[in-house]
Amino acid sequence: QRLAHLATGVRYEVRDELLTDSATMMGWIARITEQGIRRPGYAADDWTEQWAAERFREYGLEDVTLDPVDVRRFEPLSCTLEVWHPDTPSDRTTIPCFPAPFAAAADVEGDVAFATFQGGEDLSGRIAVNRDPLLVLPQTIFTAFATWYHDPTHEVPTHVQTLPFGARLNGALEPALDEGAIGYVGILTMPWETDRYYVPYDAVERPIPAVWLSPGNGARLEEFVAGRPARARLATEATLAPAVSHNVTGVLAKPLTPDAVYK
Repeated sequence: QRLAHLATGVRYEVRDELLTDSATMMGWIARITEQGIRRPGYAADDWTEQWAAERFREYGLEDVTLDPVDVRRFEPLSCTLEVWHPDTPSDRTTIPCFPAPFAAAADVEGDVAFATFQGGEDLSGRIAVNRDPLLVLPQTIFTAFATWYHDPTHEVPTHVQTLPFGARLNGALEPALDEGAIGYVGILTMPWETDRYYVPYDAVERPIPAVWLSPGNGARLEEFVAGRPARARLATEATLAPAVSHNVTGVLAKPLTPDAVYK
């Protein structure tokens, strides 16, 4: 099958039998996720680096190396989100949550403010609560910008991808910071009931505590507050420690040239 190179008009020969099939790729993904949480500096991260280097060598790449990168290992230890109504302080609930990476480890108390981050909201001294739906994009968006793509079974137009980021990407906490909030609670909107969400992913420290709620626990919080004045205590604990991760690199012995076929 010959595919056009959209940027230059050059055409390349594609050997279907040399391409990895979907079942094999899904097997790789399953094998990697079996190792556990793959954050920088974690054991699963180290395992995956070695696994990738082995695959590179297996497929004939030369000069396969693991190039060290200094990172900070973020480890969440605990978090608490307790909410109550000031007029009936005994009417309170505790909502399970997960600390946002690199947010401050702190213990704060303040009024709950459901925020839209559309501008003009005064969140000074408050704990901001915001829904942060993940981006869902049709795959045709990516093929529109691709140099070329291989889709022999014509699956791409029928697929959508749920990205691991909301519309603000790594800036999820920034509107709360800009409006003076002392804490942030993000309610995830996704197809899975989990709060284990490693965003922001940029390793930048933020000066307020922040947590994520699963879709179900976010609904619990909204139902408990139900438009009434509410206060919350948000407490998080986490550690940051130096660690080393690696970029895995290898060299393809022969450069690709137009109309070339390689085994």
